[in-house]
Amino acid sequence: MVSWSRYRLHRGRAFGAGAAPPVRSTGAEKLGLVVGEHVVHDRFGAGVVLSVEGTGSHSRAAVNFDDHGTKQLVLAMTPLRRVSVPG
Repeated sequence: MVSWSRYRLHRGRAFGAGAAPPVRSTGAEKLGLVVGEHVVHDRFGAGVVLSVEGTGSHSRAAVNFDDHGTKQLVLAMTPLRRVSVPG
């Protein structure tokens, strides 16, 4: 028989029980990114925004990074900074 008490987290919740705690936003979803904009990611380096969709904490962007290819990013969880605006 399995003792479920060993699967409890320090907060007393079993794995998968209830909603996950909220994630602190990086603020990238508030940048108002547009296609063609140059950005820098803490890990992936320099890149260019290919597309942006969604709003608020659900906004996502496809970014083509110079050394890491194209990545699909959830902006609220992405350490992303604007470098330049196209135009």
